[in-house]
Amino acid sequence: MPEAIINNSHLTFSEDTIVITKAMVESYLDVISHITIPMEVTTIASHAFFDCTGLTSVSLSEGLSSIGSAAFYDCARLTQLVFPDNLTIIGDSAFCGCTGLTHIALPNRLTAIGEHAFRFCAGLTQLNFPDSLTTIGNLAFADCSRLTHLIFPERLSSIGNWAFADCNELQYILIPQSLEHHDVAYWQDKGIDPARTKIITEAQLPQLPQFQAFLETKRIDSQTNTSEIATLFLADQGHVQLPQARDQLIIHQRITKLSLPNLFSLPILKNLILPGFATYQNLTETQAIIQAALTPLGRWAEQAASPLASWLSWHDIARIWLCKAQGPRQLCPPAIQAGQIYRHKDTAKRHNKGYIRSSILSRRPGHHPNHADPRTSCTKN
Repeated sequence: MPEAIINNSHLTFSEDTIVITKAMVESYLDVISHITIPMEVTTIASHAFFDCTGLTSVSLSEGLSSIGSAAFYDCARLTQLVFPDNLTIIGDSAFCGCTGLTHIALPNRLTAIGEHAFRFCAGLTQLNFPDSLTTIGNLAFADCSRLTHLIFPERLSSIGNWAFADCNELQYILIPQSLEHHDVAYWQDKGIDPARTKIITEAQLPQLPQFQAFLETKRIDSQTNTSEIATLFLADQGHVQLPQARDQLIIHQRITKLSLPNLFSLPILKNLILPGFATYQNLTETQAIIQAALTPLGRWAEQAASPLASWLSWHDIARIWLCKAQGPRQLCPPAIQAGQIYRHKDTAKRHNKGYIRSSILSRRPGHHPNHADPRTSCTKN
C-alpha cells in the first residue's frame, strides 16, 4: 500500500506510490522541509502540500505528468523549481502564494497552466514558456510584480483574463504572428497595459535599447540572418532556455535553426552539439573544431555547416546535401530528424552516397494539447 515516509524533516514515498494525495501527507505538513518524489509517481493531487509553510525544496519525479489544483498553495519558503519533461498540466492555484520562488524551469511538454497557478509569486524574475504551451488560465501570473519580460510561444492560443494583472515591471512582451492582430483592449483584458509594456513581434526587436546594446558588444557572423540574430539576442538575455541534454535538442526549434558557428557561441556543452566531440577536445578555438569536424565531408563541408540542417551526425548531413544535389527538390526536406535517417555502416563508400529512406517524407503526428480542469481559485488578503 502506498505510504509517505518521514525521516526528520525529509519526506519520501514508497515505490508503489503513483498518486500523492493530501491524506497521505497532511499529518507531516508542519515538519516537512524537503520532499523527494519517486519515479513512479505520475500525479500530485489537489491540495496535497497545501500551506506546507516549512517546505524549501522539492525533487519532482521524472514520470510526473500532472500537478493538481492548489497542490503547493502558499508554500512560501519554496525557492526554486525544475519541472520534469513529462509534465503537461499545472493545475489551478498549484503554486499560488509561493512568494519565495525566484526561478521556475517550465518543462518542454507543458500544454496548460491553470487559473491562479503562480499568482502572488512576487519573487519570480524570469519565465521561459515552452513551445508546447497552448493555454494560460485566468490570473495565472497576476501579482508577479518582478517579471520584466515575456516571450509567448507560437502555439499559445488562449490567455485568460487578468493573467498578468499587476505585473508592473513588465518592460516588453514578444508575441508570435498569431497574436499580433489583437488590439489594445485585448491586452488590457489580460492585465497588460500597452502604454507601459511594449507588445512587439520578432521583427520589431531592433526597437529595444537592449537589442542595440547587444549588437554593439557581440561579434556576430556577418552572414547571420535577422532570425538568427533575434535568437542569439534572446538567448543572451536569458529568454530562451538552452538545451541541457541531447534528447532536448530537437525540442528547441529556435536553437536548432542556428548556423554552426553561432551555435558554438552559445553556452551549450559542445558534446551536445557535436557527435563524438571527444575527438576534438584538444582543440579550443571554435573555428578549428568546426574545420576538423567538417574535413571528412570534403566538398560538401561548406554547404553542410551553414545552416545546420538539424541535429544530425556529420555523415547524415553529407547524405542530405548529396541527395539535394542529385535528386528532385521535393525529396530533400530542409530539416530531417536524426531518427529518420537510414544509417549505414561507417564506410567511406557509403558516406559518399545519398541513401535516405522514403519514410522521411512523412510528417510526425502532432501532439494534442491537454487542458487544465479549473477547480479552485486563489485569493489573498
